[in-house]
Amino acid sequence: MIAVNATILGERPTGLGVYARGLIDALRRRGAELDVVTLPSPRGHAGRILWLQTGLRWHLVRTRPSALLNPLPEAPLLPSVPQVTVVHDLIPLFYPGRARVPRAHLYFRYVVPLVLRASRSV
Repeated sequence: MIAVNATILGERPTGLGVYARGLIDALRRRGAELDVVTLPSPRGHAGRILWLQTGLRWHLVRTRPSALLNPLPEAPLLPSVPQVTVVHDLIPLFYPGRARVPRAHLYFRYVVPLVLRASRSV
């Protein structure tokens, strides 16, 4: 079983959420056994990041999937299973003023490198 970090999904997903939904649907059509993990309730960006480091980590310890797929660079920093992380672009890092989320450039500068180091594949 592969766990999928689907915390980006919401009632009205944006571009990354649409990508994540399409990826999940495509993997299911190919017969993959998935554990799609979403947030228990809406929490905003900071809440989602905190939940990834606590709630998702605990979920992985309990369910013991063979791997974790992160469709964006938001993931546990100390995963208990191998993880694969997708990075779509680095716009917030190189063009901080264009980021939709305030201070996203700080996340990309300081946290994303840690996420990528904690990932088996990018």
